[in-house]
Amino acid sequence: MPIPLLNFPSDLLRDVFKECDPFDLYKLSKCSERTRKSIMAYSANNWKIKSSDTEISVVCRDSRYHFINTMSAMFHEYETFYPLYVPRPEVSEGMFIKYPNGGFTELFVYLLDTFRIKTVNAMRIANENVPSSDFLELVKLVIGRNLDVERLYFGTRRIYQEIVKLMELVNQTNPTKAFFCGQSFPPNFQHHFTRFPERITVCNSHWFQLDQLISCSCSHILLKNSKLTNQDLDLLLQKWKKNEALPNLQFLDVYTNCINNKSPILGMYPPINWKGHRDIFFQDGDDEKRLVNPVRVTKDDGTVGWLRVDLGESSEIEFLVVNSSSTVREVIYQYPDSDDDDEIEEPADPNPRIQL
Repeated sequence: MPIPLLNFPSDLLRDVFKECDPFDLYKLSKCSERTRKSIMAYSANNWKIKSSDTEISVVCRDSRYHFINTMSAMFHEYETFYPLYVPRPEVSEGMFIKYPNGGFTELFVYLLDTFRIKTVNAMRIANENVPSSDFLELVKLVIGRNLDVERLYFGTRRIYQEIVKLMELVNQTNPTKAFFCGQSFPPNFQHHFTRFPERITVCNSHWFQLDQLISCSCSHILLKNSKLTNQDLDLLLQKWKKNEALPNLQFLDVYTNCINNKSPILGMYPPINWKGHRDIFFQDGDDEKRLVNPVRVTKDDGTVGWLRVDLGESSEIEFLVVNSSSTVREVIYQYPDSDDDDEIEEPADPNPRIQL
């Protein structure tokens, strides 16, 4: 027996929509324009949207609902959802649908309007076969609607100018949680962030120079193929000790071929390692790090950091900062000729007392 859903009182209709997931509401919205308007008027949620260059997902509480493009128009025949196995704790489900004539962007707008979404969980371009013009249009749409963007990911393209056009819009999208760029750029490329997300990863970072790093407010920074030198890193860490740089830093990881053993960093010549064998295990929420043989560095305000510098074809600098919310576990290994146990595990202590 058909149920006159739209004749329900508004409070009851709101309760019904509250129990629906994004797939349920999407199917209902396709029944009629009146139904869609009711969903837009009475469904209240804090859902977020996520887009790669091949797929659109809606993030609903602890689940992700993937709208998967298919050539078949009979998406209502898919009574069971196609499982997507991904290495994350959230439930991930998928539904096959035929994208509208306007393609990817039209569906994106339809979901934004129908579910009244105000936050973009992530935008990702990684597929070389997808025209960057489609993704560029999507980024401009997000900017035009003044949506909150949490994460922005740029992969690599054969024609680097495609990513250059997107980089010009990064400051307008203002990602708040993470930014990733894997593209290689010519030596004269420049980009300056006006605001920083919580995390940043740049795989070819010759353009991310010292002045930006000093002003960087990220908590996690990963720079590969960097051009930072001993003098750059020494100045950066000296400023960090004086509270003049990296105010929110928890972890800095830099790969560069411009580090040598000729010039000191914080008074120490690379390689910089503790003269023994110890591991520092660091945990802050979901973040877990392990540093092998780091040396302790203390900020003027007493904050403790752990530094390790290895030399090689691509030298690596790791710098971990202990904060009030983090847990630190230190394991000191004894030398083979010691009569003591093979290893001594120190208690968790945000400010371990180690004599260097």
